[in-house]
Amino acid sequence: KSTLACALSRELYCRGHLSYVLDGDNVRHGLNKDLSFKPEDLAENIRRIGEVAKLFADVGIIYIASLISPYRQDRDACRALLPENAFIEVISSLQMFLHIAFLNPDDFTDWTLHNT
Repeated sequence: KSTLACALSRELYCRGHLSYVLDGDNVRHGLNKDLSFKPEDLAENIRRIGEVAKLFADVGIIYIASLISPYRQDRDACRALLPENAFIEVISSLQMFLHIAFLNPDDFTDWTLHNT
């Protein structure tokens, strides 16, 4: 998931877009170091990441969260924080989730995301 997120970030940069990759493991060393892997802490982990994504989107930076998010309700809560169509969820064949927050998703209407 991190490799895909970094490749996407490089491609966005080549197309002139600012982006930031935040890997789930890195978040656990700082912002979420007080959380465990209990279901309620997993939900709080995703909630905090969603709030950070919203801050990045507010200033026009594409936020790529590379993490495992097992609960649909948590992903839906993050989606609700952002403008309509500004949250793109990519699910890999290994059931890992990549969340991308766009300030203006219309800039990316010509993109096709392939799930392999």
